[in-house]
Amino acid sequence: MTKTDVVIADVIFITLILIFILYKRSKNTVKNYANEDTYRLCIKKLQSRVKRPNYTYIPNPEIYKRFQKCNTDELTLTALAVDMLKHCGYKPAALYVRTAEKDPNDHIAGQYSINQNSSTIEIRIHPSITEKEILAILIHECMHFFLRCRGISMMYTQENEYLTDIAAVYMGFYEYMRNGYGKVGYLNPHELTYINRLIDRMQDE
Repeated sequence: MTKTDVVIADVIFITLILIFILYKRSKNTVKNYANEDTYRLCIKKLQSRVKRPNYTYIPNPEIYKRFQKCNTDELTLTALAVDMLKHCGYKPAALYVRTAEKDPNDHIAGQYSINQNSSTIEIRIHPSITEKEILAILIHECMHFFLRCRGISMMYTQENEYLTDIAAVYMGFYEYMRNGYGKVGYLNPHELTYINRLIDRMQDE
């Protein structure tokens, strides 16, 4: 075997190793987020209980302008939450959005709570939070409110959080979730994209 043959053999060997590594990595990536059984279960539950809107969510222009001027104003965030729920076919009787300073040691980005006949969404604000992140957090918490009002839930906490994010995609908030949810949510942008396609596939099944 000549020196050239050895070099060619080495190149082929290294190339095959790289192809194998990339293949394994892609398979692992799919396994990490494509928990299709759980996703399908959540989507089927939504399909059986909620009519999917015929169009994606478009914010009320006047409210959205106010939000762009000041994305932490509580009155504006409350109006935006009501607008989001209106898109879902639901009008809340008493829902308020509050903001609070985020604790650096706390991973919670937002929280939904209910006290007798009124509900509160709290968004945790930090100096580097973006408009897109605030929108995504608000959508997630609005979905908690919506699902609770409709009596839709999963047995376990983690599954319930998946259901909430999947409901956001199902109800027409996919673009807002994908653009702002990566750093603050339960599902990453790749998962949200996967779920968006899965919902479309399941509608045709």
